Amino acid sequence: MNFEQTTNERVMKCELTHSIADVDKFIMGMEELLAKKEYFGVAIIKDEVAVAPDEESAAYKKLVAWLDENRPRMNKYCVGLSQVTPKEAETTISRELYGCDGLAVMNEEDAVAWLQKQGRETEQSLRTLNNQWLLYAFNYGWF
Repeated sequence: MNFEQTTNERVMKCELTHSIADVDKFIMGMEELLAKKEYFGVAIIKDEVAVAPDEESAAYKKLVAWLDENRPRMNKYCVGLSQVTPKEAETTISRELYGCDGLAVMNEEDAVAWLQKQGRETEQSLRTLNNQWLLYAFNYGWF
């Protein structure tokens, strides 16, 4: 399992199984992305490799524990996580679990397109907030 850059420099993709080894690699990749302190999105392509139920359960618990610990950083820098799951129709993914918006989609192209849209909306929100702050500062004579 490796993180790969898509055509958008801030959107990464990775294949993920339910194994402990893959969850460890996923966590390491997320740590690297978060350490950059820049906005990013991740498209997760779920690989349906069979994993023993006890390993799958342990891997899920490990991922959830990491997400709980890192929710503030995820909320700050992750514009979204999209999961490609061919078995399901488009559904939202819990913001409470991941600390950022999420969406499950049927194919990789939709996953990347949604993440690009999330990134554009985040950039627009930041510009709006920055402009509001500058207007406020100007009105109060700070400039």
